Amino acid sequence: MLRMRTAAFLFAMLMAPVMTIRAASNAPSENGSVASGESGAQPIRVCVLDFATIDTVGQKRFLDQKNRPIDIPAQCTLNDADRKSMNSIMQGFVRLIDAWDNTRTNTENRRAQAEDNAFDRARALELYRTVVKGEARPMVIGADYLAAYLGRCPGVFSCVDSSSVEAAMEKLSSAPDFPRDFLRRLGAESGVAYLIYGTVSDIRRQERTFQGYGVSTKTTDYQLDILIRMVDLSGQRMMYGNVYTGRYQERQPVSGSSMDDGVFQALMKSALEQAAEDLCKVVQEDKAKEATVVSPRDKAEK
Repeated sequence: MLRMRTAAFLFAMLMAPVMTIRAASNAPSENGSVASGESGAQPIRVCVLDFATIDTVGQKRFLDQKNRPIDIPAQCTLNDADRKSMNSIMQGFVRLIDAWDNTRTNTENRRAQAEDNAFDRARALELYRTVVKGEARPMVIGADYLAAYLGRCPGVFSCVDSSSVEAAMEKLSSAPDFPRDFLRRLGAESGVAYLIYGTVSDIRRQERTFQGYGVSTKTTDYQLDILIRMVDLSGQRMMYGNVYTGRYQERQPVSGSSMDDGVFQALMKSALEQAAEDLCKVVQEDKAKEATVVSPRDKAEK
């Protein structure tokens, strides 16, 4: 009898942890809900690509101009009736006239084609010099600014370096069936859920002067638009897009003058801070909608 009691006691001691674990896993306790909430609250992996500008987009559009030939069919004044009614000598004279006229036409077409191509090339080079020799604009750091502002929402976004996405793009571009389902495969290859990129417009400036009370001041208002798009790679669609306007005001006496070389940078920071707050809000609302959806299993248990 003593041996049986001892064996039962040891068996109970061994089975106690197992029963406790099973009870904890089966019971709908608060710890279980917290764990599921933590797993569902993982930050979304996003990648912010380098920004483009309307200037560079236009520059590329013009620089991609190709040599466009002017195709005009050759002239032939002889028809079947003429060939039957005219002898070979007269037909030869007519063909000589046609050949002479076709030569002049082709020469004129080549001259016009060269002029058109030179005109397009001149416009492209003018735009190129404007972009290259113009005011330096820190477009690349626009992506860095936006990624840094998104870092204010660590529970919502987890920013991935663009080099990993570029490597995945390079790998997928050499696939034999490219670009079939490129976005979805890019997300699977890089582990990124959303791509964010932007296009920067030109600066708008408005000046106002005020004279009165013995004071003369000049106020300059600057504005800059940034077009932000967020692409859902798994859904292969643009999830969200908006235009954000950065604003900066400069006020100085009319008699004096000062130069501020950080106007463009201040405008970008103003617009991108708005964009980051908006993107965080949009994603949080989207995740809240997903959390309110009740699965069929939960309905059955209820």
